Formats: sequence, structure tokens, C-alpha cells
Amino acid sequence: MLTAPPEAALSTLRGTEKHLSRDPVKAEAYRAEIMKLEKTGYATRVSPEKARTSKESWFIPHHLVTHNGKNRVVFNCSFTYKDQNLNELLLSAQTSSFSSPDGAKEVIDKLRGLLMEGGFELRQWASNIPDVISHLPKEISVGYLRTEDAAGHVEVAFLTARSRVAPKRQLDSAVAVCSLTGAQLANLLIRELTLEVSRVVMWTDSTTVLAWIQSDSCRFKVFVGTRIAEIQELTDSQAWRYVETSENPADDLTRGRHCRISGENRWTQGPPFLWLPPDQWPTHPIAEGEDVAEELRRPTTCLMATVTTNHPLPDAQQFSSFSELVDSDLKHPGAERLFAELRRKFWILRGREAIRREQRSCPECQRWRAQPVNPKMADLPPARLRLYRHRFSQRD
Repeated sequence: MLTAPPEAALSTLRGTEKHLSRDPVKAEAYRAEIMKLEKTGYATRVSPEKARTSKESWFIPHHLVTHNGKNRVVFNCSFTYKDQNLNELLLSAQTSSFSSPDGAKEVIDKLRGLLMEGGFELRQWASNIPDVISHLPKEISVGYLRTEDAAGHVEVAFLTARSRVAPKRQLDSAVAVCSLTGAQLANLLIRELTLEVSRVVMWTDSTTVLAWIQSDSCRFKVFVGTRIAEIQELTDSQAWRYVETSENPADDLTRGRHCRISGENRWTQGPPFLWLPPDQWPTHPIAEGEDVAEELRRPTTCLMATVTTNHPLPDAQQFSSFSELVDSDLKHPGAERLFAELRRKFWILRGREAIRREQRSCPECQRWRAQPVNPKMADLPPARLRLYRHRFSQRD
């Protein structure tokens, strides 16, 4: 039996509380993440009595990590108590072999279902039989038809579902592919249904993808940018809304849950909130869905120069030389200063060379740029050069 009492992690908890007391903003973010874990069912409250009497409890420290503007709680499973920690006691990955593909598929279903009961998801499957890999759940998009009569009676019907294998990329890119599948499915339903559809609402449980759809597709790299552009072409970006993962029926299959196509369940009848008035539907969370930096294009600076022709050219007849034209008003400045001033109004081909050539022949410019001559010292008198002679030994 694994048992680590609350006192084992109490010192770490006190240190974390002391640190958070000096940073109220981080403390509030920490509290919000803990509440999110509890709301989604990944964590449940345990009574003090149960925690004290349980013989299978293991208290471990945790801390808040912020990355790319997103917060998450990290549990320290390497925390050691009486020379034991969870990382060492957990089973390491093993390679299993089966006598038939059907046996492997059966184990996949049982293993995924067992892990999902604890809120865990197993990733990175590998098999030498393609049929086994194709048995894994794919990215799913589901379409429902919601109708409401004059009396306010609502009916929600399952129309169709579409799936595809997600790319082996990071999670947000995979969700972008799923969102595109949903946009294509919605476009297909609008064309094929004989009923007049008054409104189309698109739902996603990814705040990042939702923010991408509301942005310009050119901001992102090719893989994400092209898919976001097609989503914006097929659907109205304002039609997209946020739904919690726990309320998203399309997420059930991707997590290994068994979905029955008969009877009353949320897979066939849609999520419960669709039966409510639209003003009671889920709302978009505030201050979430920041861009994933890896999917943004590198910024490129583009500069544009305009030529204006409203500056009248000076009358050359009023000046006797080029030097008088360019130097007199500026009091014979340096070449770069004069070049910069000229470019405010005129563009002279090979202007620097022309300015330096003119300044080399301008007496006033040469006078200002002349180096001072160091005076030469006169020869020392012979008496200063004689050695080993007593002072005042010789009179001049």
C-alpha cells in the first residue's frame, strides 16, 4: 500500500503559500487552475476524515507553471517519502505482442476505457499492422439539427458525423484539422438539406483555434494558415463559439468512450445545452486562447518610400557654384550631414561622391576641417646637453 500523509507535503505547501502571498495575481491564477481541475472532474475534494484514515493516499506537492501565456498546475510525482516516489513505482512502457489484430484491438479498447475512467489519455501508439492503427479513434466532427416551433418546443436531432486521422503534430494543429473537418461538414449539410437553415453555429473546445479563426490567416505558418483560411471561406468566423471539452460529444470517441447510436444519450441527442435557449449556451472564456508561438510566421518588416514632387528646384542662376548652392545655408557641415539634408528634398545620383569631391575643392570646408599644426620645439642650448658638470660652474 502507498501511503504518504499530509504532513509529508506540508512544508512545501507552506513555502508555496508564502510565495503566493507576495504575488496576488499569481495566487488568483493558481486558484483558477485548481478550480478548473475540479470542475472538469480531474480532481475531487476529499474530506479530512477520509484523508486521515485512508490507507491508499499519497499527498504530493504541486506548483504553477506559466508557458506561452497559459497556466497549468504541475504535480511533483518525483516527490520522495520514505525512499519511495510515484515515478519509480509506476510501470514503465512495455512492448506487447498479440496473436491476432482482433486481440490487439480488444486490448486497445479496454486499456483506453480503463485509463479514461481516471481521466488519462494514452498517446503515441505503434503497431506493425496498419489495421490496428486504423482502429484508433480519429478526430471527430458531429452535426446536429436544432428546431424550435412557435410554442418554443425544441428538438435536437443527430444528422451525421465525419472523422479523419489527425496529423502527427502538436495538439492545437490537430484541432485546427478537426475544425476544418467540421467546417466542411457544415458546408455539406447546408447544400444537401432540403430544409431552410436560418442559422449555423460552429462549436470548438479549443480556445486557441477559436482565436486563430478570429485572426488573419496570413499571420500563421503554412500548415495552420491554409486550414484557417479555408475555415474562414466556408464559414462565418462570427459563427464559431466555445464549448467545454466535457460538454463536447465529438470528444467522446477521441477519448475511447463507447458511444451508442440508439437510445437517449448526448451522442444522438446532442449536448444538453442545445435544448436550452441560445442566451443560456456556453460563453467564450475571458483572457484565454493566446496564440501558439510555434505556429506564428516570423515577422517581416516592409518599408515603402514615396517621392513627392511639390518641392521646387532652386534657381541655379542665383548661385555661382555648386558649393555656394549646397554649403552656404548649412555653414559647411560634414559630408553625411549635408547628404542627409539634401535627401530631404532631392535625390542625387552618387550624391556622397559628388559632395566629397566638392568639399575637397571648397576653401571654407578645407579651413574648417584642417588639422591644427603642432608647433616645433627649438633646439636645447648646449649647456643643457653637457653631462657631469656642476651647476653654475660656467658663466655665459
